[in-house]
Amino acid sequence: AINLDKCVNGRTSLGGPAPQNVLKEAKRIEKILKEQDK
Repeated sequence: AINLDKCVNGRTSLGGPAPQNVLKEAKRIEKILKEQDK
């Protein structure tokens, strides 16, 4: 059987759906939105 949690959490491809990339992009978007509110 394949453990999907392990597969997703183990992703490291740059620009792909790796957890680190998703979090980094979310922080970047939050920063943009905060700057627009000023």
